[in-house]
Amino acid sequence: MMTLDDVIEAMERCSIPHYFDCKGCPYEDDDAEVGCRSDDRDADALHYLREFQGLSKMWNDKLDKEQANPALTWSDLQQMEGKPVWIEPCKEWMLITEIETEPHIWLLSLDGLDYDMSLHEWQAYRKERM
Repeated sequence: MMTLDDVIEAMERCSIPHYFDCKGCPYEDDDAEVGCRSDDRDADALHYLREFQGLSKMWNDKLDKEQANPALTWSDLQQMEGKPVWIEPCKEWMLITEIETEPHIWLLSLDGLDYDMSLHEWQAYRKERM
């Protein structure tokens, strides 16, 4: 079975004028005079396949990063006093200055302001999120 990359590569070869060696393109036609049934609609299909391929890779990369950077749990945070964490939805680094009773933690922002925040209002991560 051909992968999306294989199909795109084969269609790109077929889009070259007078290219007769399709090498397994899904449009290969042994009976055709030029060896290929490719036409203008295929150029549009190739464009959309490339676009889909790019979006697919982007989402896979995003999922890989998110899975490698899960939200910190309360037990994780209890061991991180004095350490920086990435805070969402603020989208900034903060330092855990004091752990109170669940779910309250004191955080220090880069602008020097202290925040008593509830874990119900935000999520903390070890790495910056995209």
